Amino acid sequence: MTFDIPPNITNAEPPLSLPCSEAEWRAPDPESWFLLHTSATAPPTPTFHNALQGLFSPDDHNIGIRYSHFGSFIMINAICSQLWARLKLRSAEPNIELTSIEFALDQWQRAWNADPDSSMSPTSPHGPLSFNASALYRMANIRIFRDYSRVKASFRMHDIARINQVMAEDVSGTGWERSQDMMRAIMPATLQLQIPIKMGIKLVARTAALIWSVEHVLCATETGTTFSIFSDSGLLLCDWLRTIENDPPGTVLGPEEQKALNLVKELLSEADISIRDGERLSAATLKVWAGTFDDVWVWGSIFLFIFDTNSSHPPLGQKFAAICARDPRN
Repeated sequence: MTFDIPPNITNAEPPLSLPCSEAEWRAPDPESWFLLHTSATAPPTPTFHNALQGLFSPDDHNIGIRYSHFGSFIMINAICSQLWARLKLRSAEPNIELTSIEFALDQWQRAWNADPDSSMSPTSPHGPLSFNASALYRMANIRIFRDYSRVKASFRMHDIARINQVMAEDVSGTGWERSQDMMRAIMPATLQLQIPIKMGIKLVARTAALIWSVEHVLCATETGTTFSIFSDSGLLLCDWLRTIENDPPGTVLGPEEQKALNLVKELLSEADISIRDGERLSAATLKVWAGTFDDVWVWGSIFLFIFDTNSSHPPLGQKFAAICARDPRN
């Protein structure tokens, strides 16, 4: 989903069972493994297909559904794969609904929340898989409402001018309407700014690569990193702020929208980001995102992102900030 490339393995292929728990995998001997495997607290290991069908089944709300951390990571990848396929079909059939994807995401979230070992910390003693899975969960929520695959696909060209053009067209705050339903994606994107600002943007930029995964670099979720301005969260937040800036004077926001907007302003103030006279909030927010790029190298995957977006690299970062600062109505 990062570069809008079809998945190598489809959901129809893996005829396997979901992985066992991490404790079973680390068992030092057969006896220990058997005790863990037969324990009442051991997560079940259904087949992949049965587990996927359960997530999408509205007839059975799957109360008490559980997976191992690795199994949970596999299932959120499967939902993302299903979502990617639906989004591609929409190019020919625009009326295709995504309600079943929303239902599956809600099912998955309940299972994640019900697991006492799930953690939003990359240094959890139970491993980072539940943390990494949360990145994909929030990315999927964003893709339900806004598809930035054209922006992601432009990366493959390594053409700064082309990326700049696509960004100007697809992250303009025009051509779509805000809704209360999409606050399930907006709030995580907004809260995402909180972690690097609370910890210190430079500290996060220079140390997060040691503990945060490539999933968080590319998805940039609620409590993960905000390295990539081209992440779904970054694109959505900037796009959403632009729609507010484009509203006619006197437009009243909903309570959840106002809460998210106030949080962005508070966080920018806490980060000592001053908004100059005439500067748009979306442009100021972009500066914070770009600031998290310095010195970050995760699996070598964000070199292009740094080259393109960091405020110290003007080819695109400054150009897009200027685009954000313009009023598209003029």
